[in-house]
Amino acid sequence: MADTAHVPEGWQRVVDDVEPSTLPQGSNQSPLDVLSAMDVMKIMDCGDGWVVMSNAAEPLLFASEESTWYGKMFAGSMRQSEFLLLDVNRRPIVSATKPFSWTSQGAGVKAISANQAETAAVENDLGSIQQEFGVFKRRLLVRDATPNHAAGTLVIEAAITDPTFHITLDGQELGTIVQPKNGMGVATLALQPGALDPFRSNRMRALLLCATLMVCDMYWSMSPGVATAFKFPLPH
Repeated sequence: MADTAHVPEGWQRVVDDVEPSTLPQGSNQSPLDVLSAMDVMKIMDCGDGWVVMSNAAEPLLFASEESTWYGKMFAGSMRQSEFLLLDVNRRPIVSATKPFSWTSQGAGVKAISANQAETAAVENDLGSIQQEFGVFKRRLLVRDATPNHAAGTLVIEAAITDPTFHITLDGQELGTIVQPKNGMGVATLALQPGALDPFRSNRMRALLLCATLMVCDMYWSMSPGVATAFKFPLPH
């Protein structure tokens, strides 16, 4: 059984049957390996945060947000915030840090890996997410920071009247981000098989998950943090 001593009550039911990692110290396996071959990832609201589920309803990661209630109330999506992806034992493995901005929103995304003694953390750049202004379209640009391996900039965009965000590379669609109907979850990130082969795929999946959190926050008024009177989940 997983150690759930520090798991919020709302997450308890999805963690109870998850075994903790048994990797030996010094293993080269990345925490992002849990995303391998995951072409469909569903984000669900657990009442006290969000959980990222596989298409087979297996919990993969948790999502949380660090910001202030007054930032949400008075600045909305312009606020300074940090979105975190955490493993099933609630250790942060990816952070997307978004500074306050009056205009376009952007975030730097880093992978966080604890050292063997778990007394410090090393952050490695995964890439960036940047909102691009458009009159008739909502658009985010996702860039991989891997040296000499970036296959190009992914574009996530949707027309003002289109509820579906399309993920494209050089005009070719690789996947979608949608808000499920009838309250069945927060968002679904669906990729075409092999769509991320030109990239270091697990890194790009983490970037796209962070971009999905930003889509939820900026365009759907939903975030894994505490709601306020001026920021609350929209009905599905």
